[in-house]
Amino acid sequence: MVSGHSMEPTMHIGDLAVIRAEPDYHVGDIIAYRVPDGQVGAGVPVIHRIVGGDARTGFITRGDHNPYNDPWRPHPSQIIGARWALLPRVATVFSHMRGPLPLAAFAALLTMIAATGLLKHHDDPPDDPSEPEPEPEHVTAPVSLGTDEDARVPIAAASH
Repeated sequence: MVSGHSMEPTMHIGDLAVIRAEPDYHVGDIIAYRVPDGQVGAGVPVIHRIVGGDARTGFITRGDHNPYNDPWRPHPSQIIGARWALLPRVATVFSHMRGPLPLAAFAALLTMIAATGLLKHHDDPPDDPSEPEPEPEHVTAPVSLGTDEDARVPIAAASH
């Protein structure tokens, strides 16, 4: 999750950066690495762009908004990964779901989606397009015509 302004305008506070380990890294890549042990903020993840250096001597990194390079030179073994995807403001939305009511609403939404069959399990066989759709059952319901007589009109029942 992006928590500072150093990567603006590329990334903003509340954006969720999806990080994936890569076999190698190059100038221009946005990478995540941890502040080295023994340094102020040791272990804190940093998401910045590679602006120089190499795998042998360590990469030079800098936030897009910063006028200065980072003091650390991460080597490939110290890099968590490169930005694979960016989900704008997603972390901000999830940060509001810490209380029981928002979490319950989110769980209810997922349950409704699952119950309506909008989510298919990846092991389910695909629908066979050569099979015809089943005909819906027809039922009738009384409808008042505003007279002494009632009419019965067909209503299509949902097929199960």
